[in-house]
Amino acid sequence: MPVKISLLTLPAKKANEAAIGQVFLAQPDSEKEELAGKLFAVITVNHHDKKESEAVIDFIIEEATKGYYQDEKIMLRQKMTDLKIENILEGVLVKVNKSLNDFLEEYKIKIDSRQVDATIGVIYNNELHFSNVGDNHLLLAYQKGENFKILNLNEEEDANRAPSKFFSDLLSGQIPENAIFMVLSKDLPEYVMQKEIIKLVSEENPLEAVEILKGELSKVNSLTSFFALIAKNADFKTIEYHDRDSAHHSISQLNKIEEKTERILSSAGLINIKKTLQNLIEKIKSLLPQKHLSSLSNIHKRISPQHIIEKSRHYTNNIKVDRQALKKHSQQFFSLCKNCCSIIKNLVLIVGRFLNPQNIVKKSKQISAWFKRIDKRAKILFLALILIVSLFIIKVSLDNTQKQKELVKKNNQETLDLIDRKENQIESFLLYENETGAEAIIKETKELVKKLPSSTPAEIKRQQDFLVKLQEQEERVQHIIRVDNTTTLADFSSISGATPTKMLFETGKLYLNDSAAAKVYEIKVADPTINPIELKDGSIKYFALDEKKIYMLGQKQVAILDTKNNEVEYENIDLPTEMSVKDMEAYNTSVYLLDNNQIHRFLKRQDKGYSIRREWLNNPTFASSLSDLSIDGDIYATKNGEQIIRLFKGEEDPNFAMGPVSPALSGVTKVLALEKNIYVLEAENKRLVVFSKEDRQFLAQYKLDKFTDIKDVTANETDKKLFILSGDKVYEIGNLPIKENKK
Repeated sequence: MPVKISLLTLPAKKANEAAIGQVFLAQPDSEKEELAGKLFAVITVNHHDKKESEAVIDFIIEEATKGYYQDEKIMLRQKMTDLKIENILEGVLVKVNKSLNDFLEEYKIKIDSRQVDATIGVIYNNELHFSNVGDNHLLLAYQKGENFKILNLNEEEDANRAPSKFFSDLLSGQIPENAIFMVLSKDLPEYVMQKEIIKLVSEENPLEAVEILKGELSKVNSLTSFFALIAKNADFKTIEYHDRDSAHHSISQLNKIEEKTERILSSAGLINIKKTLQNLIEKIKSLLPQKHLSSLSNIHKRISPQHIIEKSRHYTNNIKVDRQALKKHSQQFFSLCKNCCSIIKNLVLIVGRFLNPQNIVKKSKQISAWFKRIDKRAKILFLALILIVSLFIIKVSLDNTQKQKELVKKNNQETLDLIDRKENQIESFLLYENETGAEAIIKETKELVKKLPSSTPAEIKRQQDFLVKLQEQEERVQHIIRVDNTTTLADFSSISGATPTKMLFETGKLYLNDSAAAKVYEIKVADPTINPIELKDGSIKYFALDEKKIYMLGQKQVAILDTKNNEVEYENIDLPTEMSVKDMEAYNTSVYLLDNNQIHRFLKRQDKGYSIRREWLNNPTFASSLSDLSIDGDIYATKNGEQIIRLFKGEEDPNFAMGPVSPALSGVTKVLALEKNIYVLEAENKRLVVFSKEDRQFLAQYKLDKFTDIKDVTANETDKKLFILSGDKVYEIGNLPIKENKK
């Protein structure tokens, strides 16, 4: 027999109450539910800090749910029948108790078990196992004869219980057939008697009973929150109706349901269609002349369903198999069809005569003449009647409008309350670094904010304030750093013809490549003066750093700048004429060139320059999708502008993946792998994303909205500084996020 469970959560309408509560029912998958049942919790925390109370409740529920359903003993129950639910739950609650005390100590939250009313348990089939602390009311109501007997399951409070002991001994038992198990918050029985709740649940489905109970409680108090869990062990398919003896009873039940539905719609300010049509028909009857009224009455009788059914039965019962009878009844059937068409035609003519403009004018003149003939007193009474009817119609219309406004106002207030609760929950998740949960709730809250009215300036401002706050919370989840304050390290606008395009950092100095001017500019970060270094080759395009040397590629040679003394040497390189280079990197004195067909490795040969070429990719089919390289022993590359991959021994590493970032990478123009971090630049999107190189987890993303022409970025990880080349200026930004490597 199934146990039906329903939850009641009714927060206080006013925020004067210090108590924060939650009712929770786990929704495991079917396999786990079959093995372990459903975990439930009814928790209230009486503490002055609302956020800390919510954090404690969330922690208890999360630890209990995770610890219970992920316990290896649950899966072993398929093979070991002696593993009991109560033993598993008791072990889990011991762990939750310890984890909760560690949690409170770590975050310095001053809450002990005397401030908590908590019931945590499991309903498995019709078995009940639970632990209770505090003042929740635990009741079991079961049938004894025609009445219900109430059993109080609360244990006497242990006065010597330690403040750190949140969950006491476990109680176990069964929920008998047609019995009701309830967990009620401590204040609920003060407003609704226990017997009344039990009577209501015994007569209704628990879901319906909770809705009725919620409606009653919302009327009587606005300062107290109510929480409850109600479980009923009954076969609901057999108790939908108390009496199935007759069709008359079924019809009467349907009529009652229809009338109840109409009343509900009416109370919400909607139109009662049935009564409106009846009133309209009566009004038409009162306005029609008597001869038309009689015709209409006859038509109504002749086209009524009962009349048609009786005639059909009469014809059916008198049909005989012989041909003559068949011919006769066929004629009767066509005659009936002809009569129906005639009736419809007459009805259309009557309505047409009534709605004819000339007839309306004529009737209006008759009414006007009649009004002139009657005496003064009758005129006054008639006008008074019209006035009263008009006022009545206006009153009904205003009442409906007011009901609609109150309904909209109530819905808006409920939405505002829900937004407020979700914002507090987001803050709680952010406080305890649950970013995944916070991001999901932020999305839900944004949808709620969009539903708020925005017709007045005040409503528009309220909506914008909500969105601004959610944007701030979302930026915290996404680790967004907005770059507003920067230091200008160097300005090339004062140097005629200077157009630097690439930038590298090496031992306290920045080096910038200017292909157009055939120069490299050296800038000491500590003393930012620009020192130009002349190059012989005017076709230098690419820029790579390896072991304190900077490699630059020309048409037929490689220029190598030694950063120790700023001396430049040149080596020849044999480039195939069909090669169209997209990027260059250098590692261990070798030069790596990327084109649409391959990554080519050029090895230096003594006295003969870079004359040896090797094809590095074993399978070069995806080379055309690569656009930027960075080498630290492995090769990192940008693929399709939206993915960072790692290449090892000529193959793509299938186990390499960067941590998730929101929004996802798009339009990547550079990847830079340094000692501790991997930097990914999206120049068009004005975004720099930083990942930890150790575990590839997302650390931060810089919003570079203030820069108009971003060309390159690099970093000094020792001093935690970031450098940005935008336009003809170099900017410096501090506080670079660095995740220290594990020892």
